[in-house]
Amino acid sequence: MTNEQKIVKVFAIVLAVFICISIFSAVLSGIGLLFSFGDYDREGNTATETIDTREIEKLEIDMAATSLVIERGADFKIEKMNIKNDVNVKVSGTTLKVIEKHAHFWNNNNGTIVIRIPTYIELDKVKIDMGAGKVTISNLEAQSLDIDQGVGTLDIESSRFDEAEIDGGVGKMHIEDSTFYNFDLSSGMGSVDIEALFLGKTKIEGGVGSIDLRIRGSKRDFTIITEKGIGSITVDGDQINSREGDGPNLLDIESGIGSIKINFN
Repeated sequence: MTNEQKIVKVFAIVLAVFICISIFSAVLSGIGLLFSFGDYDREGNTATETIDTREIEKLEIDMAATSLVIERGADFKIEKMNIKNDVNVKVSGTTLKVIEKHAHFWNNNNGTIVIRIPTYIELDKVKIDMGAGKVTISNLEAQSLDIDQGVGTLDIESSRFDEAEIDGGVGKMHIEDSTFYNFDLSSGMGSVDIEALFLGKTKIEGGVGSIDLRIRGSKRDFTIITEKGIGSITVDGDQINSREGDGPNLLDIESGIGSIKINFN
């Protein structure tokens, strides 16, 4: 891809995101006016559900505006905290599904869904479609992680995944003290801050916003391939050519508009 094509691609992404956000905001404003005499200020509900863990192997979560927390706990439980929207929880085969059907975006606080998973459980797959809320994941282990970030903040801490794919949206992304064996990130609009151990193939595609990547381990363990767009790419403070190193792990980096800083420690 030529530099001219990269520029066109990046600006097309920016324009598309701007148009989508404008339309989204207009629609939400209209909906808010239509329902402002209804349950705008209704009280949220709080409830706890205990899940039979014998068959659960996958999580499938679709959030619209409610925030989500996934963490470890003594029992497999789902806690709905101050929930104002319609959130459905059900088990289908080996998959636990949490789906938010209707969202009241004009509320200041749409509550939080907390999923607590026992330490002895390692899930096969976790799939999350984010909306406008915040997603926080801590101390989670799974073979596969698939996240589509919407308009909100994504935090991942002290977790491990054999394979992970994250499509960035609009908002901040923060990952620390985690391990990824194969990692694919396509960032959107917003800052990305990652501190992790990367093994296998790691692919980072920059968008609009800076990416700060702090990799645990030695630079000698990686083969680094870079493709520069408008933004700069530095490794341990130095600009590098299109390819460097011959380590067993692959680090494939493509910048967008924002800068990408990579440091090994």
